[in-house]
Amino acid sequence: MHLSSAIHRLRASRTVRSVPALVTAVLVTAAVLAGCGAGDGGPIVVVSGQQSQNGALLGRQLGASVELRLSNDTDVATSQKVMLDAASGQAPDVVRVTNATYRTLVDRGLAQPTDACLGSRPDLAAQLDPRLVDDLRVDGRLMMIPWYVTPNALVYNAALFRAAGLDPDRPPTTFGEAAAAGQAIAALPGRPAGLVSYFGNDYNFQGYVASLGGSVLGPDGTRAGIASPVGAAVFDSFRAAAARGISPVYPNFFTQTNDAFASGGLGMLVTSASSYPALSARLGADVRMAPAPYPDGGRAVTVSSTNGFVILTRDPERQARACQALLGLVTQPAVTETVAATATIPLNAVARDDPQSLGRVYAAHPDWREVAAQPRIPWTPLPRGVNAEYQDLYLDAQVQALRGRPGAEVANELGGRADALLRGAR
Repeated sequence: MHLSSAIHRLRASRTVRSVPALVTAVLVTAAVLAGCGAGDGGPIVVVSGQQSQNGALLGRQLGASVELRLSNDTDVATSQKVMLDAASGQAPDVVRVTNATYRTLVDRGLAQPTDACLGSRPDLAAQLDPRLVDDLRVDGRLMMIPWYVTPNALVYNAALFRAAGLDPDRPPTTFGEAAAAGQAIAALPGRPAGLVSYFGNDYNFQGYVASLGGSVLGPDGTRAGIASPVGAAVFDSFRAAAARGISPVYPNFFTQTNDAFASGGLGMLVTSASSYPALSARLGADVRMAPAPYPDGGRAVTVSSTNGFVILTRDPERQARACQALLGLVTQPAVTETVAATATIPLNAVARDDPQSLGRVYAAHPDWREVAAQPRIPWTPLPRGVNAEYQDLYLDAQVQALRGRPGAEVANELGGRADALLRGAR
């Protein structure tokens, strides 16, 4: 049995509140094993969560050259399990995570540099959007091969818009407009939920804070920026929407929101653009997508998350084989297929600008181009290996705000706890 399986059972039973502290202890005592990987023989082993969202696409693109191990775990859970398996010498060769969870693997010393991998194909490297690649650098080094970049977006049910007397061709652009539209939807027969603007981690929160001129992490990376009027204002917006009956409280966010939207019980959802294809397929109705609404008085800016692959194996031969497989994901044909399947920002500029590549996709989905063009910031993790524990604290704080606790209290308490995590990790 892998060590991660045992810890997963403990966490499920609530015997362990959060895995990160245990991960740290195990990694310290067993660091010598962390680079063992999956062994010298056999195919390259790639681990990825989010199977239902993009597992089939990834399987097609990687092909038979790798052994792909899929689950429906979140990226945080995937990275935690991989760290535990690395400590016991059972790490895969490669793991797919987001740019937020990727930082934890870098901080733990598990991620292997990928600059040389990308540099081995200068022709391909020249096709990639440098702004998107540079978002992934940690201390100037690239430690991930990106796959796709998903911005935040507003996904909405056009049929509910029309039923509520709203124009589906004019989606809301600000919190105020979104709240008004959500209230009209919530007044329909059957009382569907109008709007969910929060998320299952601090992904949305970071974009809203940036819109108002703040940041979740201070400029020197030693303190959080959550305990501020900006952080309080964002939490108060969640609280107000719930209090007005516009927004339900979904503690099991991803399952509950997706099910509610798919059943026609939710009019609008602020979520990653990559969720759109699955939500559209499930609802089977007129699902639209638009740029994410931003706080009143703020600027139009959203947050984006890069899904990509971290090479864990330290064996040079296996690294070379992993590199070859992963570079195939950012070629012009692969990026065209990826964006067509995920509604995300194209990494390959040649594919983006070619009328015969993504030009055809955008002709069929002009709103996707608008979503991809949003001003954005990259989703930023708390450093020094504390991001997973911080995300648990964030979710607790978010639910407190939704259930009526004043935003200033929530922001101040969460900011203090985040600072304590950062101090303890020094």
